[in-house]
Amino acid sequence: EQCNIAMVGGTLFTLDSGVPVREGLHQQIATLVKQGLERGLYIEKSIEAKAQHLPPYVCSSELQSTNAGSDQMDIRDFLGPILVAVFSMVIGIVMAITRHGGMELQKH
Repeated sequence: EQCNIAMVGGTLFTLDSGVPVREGLHQQIATLVKQGLERGLYIEKSIEAKAQHLPPYVCSSELQSTNAGSDQMDIRDFLGPILVAVFSMVIGIVMAITRHGGMELQKH
């Protein structure tokens, strides 16, 4: 069941967490971190850490290929809301006609 999980977007927000650095080294360390992010070192090290510390992916590649387009919606996903809207519209029209016709009968 866990194989149906899909990533929907990126990070919503981040919280800074770190150790205080001497004022004289703050700018140099910030520059090194920024350069590492720009060169892709963060992503590379993140992948290495996940491979080392997280359990292996258990979903088969066959299941991945069948769910590859599952994040896209098609007409079947909209069928329920469309039917409810059409049904509500038909009931509204029938009630309006019935009410309007009933008023004409009362006038005569």
